[in-house]
Amino acid sequence: MPLSFNTRMFHYLLTVHLLLLSTAVVATEFGITYNPSVPKLPPPDYVSSTIQSLHFPVVRLLDPTPISIRAFAYTNISLLLSVPNRLVPSFAANRSAASVWLYSHVLPYHPRTHFSLISIGSNVISSSYDDVTIDPSTIILPAMRNLYLSLRDFGIRTISVSTTFSFINVMTTSFPPSSAEFQEPINSLIIRPLLQFLDETNSSFLINIYPYNVYKVNSQIPIGYALFQENPYKPG
Repeated sequence: MPLSFNTRMFHYLLTVHLLLLSTAVVATEFGITYNPSVPKLPPPDYVSSTIQSLHFPVVRLLDPTPISIRAFAYTNISLLLSVPNRLVPSFAANRSAASVWLYSHVLPYHPRTHFSLISIGSNVISSSYDDVTIDPSTIILPAMRNLYLSLRDFGIRTISVSTTFSFINVMTTSFPPSSAEFQEPINSLIIRPLLQFLDETNSSFLINIYPYNVYKVNSQIPIGYALFQENPYKPG
C-alpha cells in the first residue's frame, strides 16, 4: 500500500534530523530539523502545518529562507535558525553583514514568529572556504559577537546566539560520553572563550551528538546507545 503524503512527509522529516533541545530554563524537548533548500519539498506553509499537527514544539531551520520563516508565524513553534557556514566569515568581519541578514530573516517576522536562538553555522571548524587565508577557528566567536550586538542594536533581547559543534570533531574520546574531553588546541582556543561568551549572554552550548555515527565506528558500543535507550551502557 503506498504511503499517504502526510506519512511520507512525517517519515522524511524524521529522517532528516531529530533535534534535542535542553537548556537550564527550558525542559528537554524533541523537535525537527527542516532545510527548506532541499529540492522537491512541499511548500513551507504545508511543512509548517504538518509539523504543527505532529505537535513538535521546536524546529531548527538550516539555511533558512524568509518564506520558510514566515510560515511559522502565529504558531506555538519555537525556531532555532542556523546561519549558513558560508556567511560566517562576513559576519565575523563586519557587524553590518549580520545586520543585513537580520533585516531579511528576523526583523520582518519578529515577534509574530517565535525565535529562540540563532546558531552561527554548524561545525564551522571543519568548513573550508575559497579564501585560504580564512581560519575557521578564528571567525566563530567574532561572528557570534557581531550578531549578538546587532540584535541588541535592534532592541531584540529575547533571541540567544550560539554556534553548533560536532561531538566527534571536538572530543578526544566519543564513548562513553562521561570520559569525553575537548580536544586541544580547540579547547583553549575556541571552547573556553566561547563558553565565557555563552555564560555572559545566558545562551546555550549546542552540539550535534550523532550517536549512530559513534556506534558505527566502535564495536564495543551497544546498539541501545544509538537508539537513546535508558542505561544502555553498563561498564564491567
